[in-house]
Amino acid sequence: MLQETVSRSNIALADATARERCGSCIRAAGVMGTLSSFELAERLVQVWIRSDQHLRTLDDLNDKLAVARRYLASATPHRALAGAYLERLRDKRTRCLAHLRSERRTALALMKESDERATGGRRRACGA
Repeated sequence: MLQETVSRSNIALADATARERCGSCIRAAGVMGTLSSFELAERLVQVWIRSDQHLRTLDDLNDKLAVARRYLASATPHRALAGAYLERLRDKRTRCLAHLRSERRTALALMKESDERATGGRRRACGA
């Protein structure tokens, strides 16, 4: 019961963090108009680097989850410990995915701003 409560609070915290980052992204969208093209590109690179780090973390977590599942599937005297570890890894993975979604929204906003500047605020035709 306690573990379930803790995991739910971790997920709620990850969701709140993702919403906060998304909110800051939306607020930053208004500020993006004051950024130079180079600053806009720099922010996009920063988002890319953070996303790359999150993807590497996600790969590591997926590997650890596979090992933990194999361990739990075997006849083990420490099932409760393995189950708690598996739940902890799932929570970390959920938080990592929330961060990646947030970074994706930020990157899309930055790329949209960059495209609008490149086209002078006009929409480009498909294939143009």
